Amino acid sequence: LDPRLQPILSYIQAHCQQWGWLSNVGHMTLFAADNETVLALNAQRHLNADALSALSELEAQLAIRVAVHQQGLVNAPKKAAKWYFLPASGQTDAGALTVPDLWLSSIDDCRYPVDLDDFVQINKKLNEQMVSAVVSSLELTATDRVLDLFCGAGNFTLPIARHVEYVLGIEGVPTMVQQAQRGAQACGINNVEFIHADLTTSAALDKIKAANVNKLLLDPSREGANAVLECLQYSDLEKIVYVSCNPQSWVHDCALIMANGFTLEQVQSFDMFKGTTHTELLSVFIR
Repeated sequence: LDPRLQPILSYIQAHCQQWGWLSNVGHMTLFAADNETVLALNAQRHLNADALSALSELEAQLAIRVAVHQQGLVNAPKKAAKWYFLPASGQTDAGALTVPDLWLSSIDDCRYPVDLDDFVQINKKLNEQMVSAVVSSLELTATDRVLDLFCGAGNFTLPIARHVEYVLGIEGVPTMVQQAQRGAQACGINNVEFIHADLTTSAALDKIKAANVNKLLLDPSREGANAVLECLQYSDLEKIVYVSCNPQSWVHDCALIMANGFTLEQVQSFDMFKGTTHTELLSVFIR
């Protein structure tokens, strides 16, 4: 647990019995970004004056920011954003509300924006170790052209781009693509291209073919990458690095990769979620 978050948990534990308004909150998220420490309340109904006063006091005591879902604020613009910071003044009129602008850093001086609804790796230290391991396993050179499938906000893509000629990142969630593009711009990285696409469509496959890549990284969700692996052309690929969060789908996908002329060279596990059975697997395939 990031040491910035424990005081928030302790404060909530000490005061929650007095907060009758908590019944209007579906859940809370604690977020330790590089530039802000945030307590986000997913309020399902408008928070009353007592709630806003208590949250302002919490902010002042802990020197953090409180963000509230638009459903919890009477005057929040409904189409502008989902989340708003409570202003220091305690006022909640639309003109006083600001949208969170949160950033996380990674290796090689890379940074990328994140939203409070995003999936992010909660173990920053292990995530950086995993990103370093991916970069090392790909054995990158200045002439490499890399394809990053299921690229998200660029967790792997941006550090890879520091070492190669070109990276193509493809992601199925449009907001993540926008964040990846913002991250690349913030890092001054101009040899990466992010696109939103269904990886199994002809348009995506044509884009992959035109990119003329020689190395592949994929980091799919728990469902695995079966559909896209069945569509890929493998002839120009020298190396594949696969990051998996589900050993069951990983086994099936490994068989597909090896059926296309690759050998499993290495497997490394990362205990990303301490106290659970979930493990991240990093596997390297070579010809």
